[in-house]
Amino acid sequence: MKRPRAHIIEVLTNKVSDAYIAYLRKYEISYIFAGDDRLNCTLAVEKLKSLFEIEVLMLSGGGFINWSFLQEELIDELSIVMAPVTDGETSTVTLFEKADYLPPKAPVAFSLKSVEPVCGDSIWLRYTAKK
Repeated sequence: MKRPRAHIIEVLTNKVSDAYIAYLRKYEISYIFAGDDRLNCTLAVEKLKSLFEIEVLMLSGGGFINWSFLQEELIDELSIVMAPVTDGETSTVTLFEKADYLPPKAPVAFSLKSVEPVCGDSIWLRYTAKK
């Protein structure tokens, strides 16, 4: 069966339940395994490239998944659209957040690549990761 150009691919650990695998199969959702009890982002990227011929990924996860990919040096560009709006909440999500079970890692620096005004008062910031 030929897959459409864009489709869902679930990245799972080996701890996933058989019931969830059955659910994915029922709806013909592609999946790969990348890690035993926690996600191995490097293995996930390698499998996505070899099995699905994916050369470029856009990561738009939450702070924990973003940090996991950054920790494994898999993010080469950071793209942020900033809008002048705030809600004052203390529980606002972050772009990067380290899970408690991950080892400490030094801060990661980025270099400004471009700044572009968008949608009135918003700006689009693009950065490249410093190695």
